[in-house]
Amino acid sequence: MQIIPAIDLIRGKCVRLTRGDYAQEKIYADNPVEQARLFYAKGARKLHLIDLEGAKLGKSAHLQVIKDLRQAKDLDGMSIEFGGGIRNCAAARTALQMGADLVIVGTAAYRDPAFLDELIKDMAENVAIAVDVRNQKVMVEGWLAEAGKGETGSIVDNLGKRGVKCIVFTDAGKDGTLAGVDVTDKSLAGVMARCEEHRIMLQYAGGVRDADDVRKLRVYEAAERTNRVARGQADMEILSGIVVGKALYEGTLDLVSALSAAAGGEA
Repeated sequence: MQIIPAIDLIRGKCVRLTRGDYAQEKIYADNPVEQARLFYAKGARKLHLIDLEGAKLGKSAHLQVIKDLRQAKDLDGMSIEFGGGIRNCAAARTALQMGADLVIVGTAAYRDPAFLDELIKDMAENVAIAVDVRNQKVMVEGWLAEAGKGETGSIVDNLGKRGVKCIVFTDAGKDGTLAGVDVTDKSLAGVMARCEEHRIMLQYAGGVRDADDVRKLRVYEAAERTNRVARGQADMEILSGIVVGKALYEGTLDLVSALSAAAGGEA
């Protein structure tokens, strides 16, 4: 299980929002490359880079940051997943060409099925779909509208049938709140069940506060994996990563401790 520090970008700066509200923006760092170096020095080897301006405008506004990260020789081996403003396959290809290893797509994946099908056909291994959930509904358009009829599980089921191999599950009601993780949440359970059925990898985000939350998610995945094997399903890690942001910036979670907890340690 990976710990994936998040860098959210507005005007070239590292910021965090609360529940996705642009009116609740807080700047934590002026230089995303320097921030990435801090994460790298503590052991992180994967970065969750989100272009919040691009998400709002529908066109990526921070592609240069990907290039800057790739040109930083002291960040060798840092994997980059990038989202925000990816609305067509050309935009996805551009982000990958700039150096992203994975592109994250949200609204357009739900609003334009033909785009999603083309995306999966051309670059399935390099695509993750954002599943942002509030009250058991998948939210899009800045978390202001529902992705479609049906609860979270059925929507993820449709993604699986279309060939999606990775999703980023975000508890939108907790994102940026440091409220902690609830592994009994019905939405998470529904998504995990569909991911098991379709062999989809899942990253979790939203509300992570401290190392105890990381341990809670690791233990949850381990128990689910045991149950999977007992049911005759594939012995694979589904909950493969935890995206952490505000907890790192506010100091309620130490990155070294998070990495240790994800690996099974207690410190």
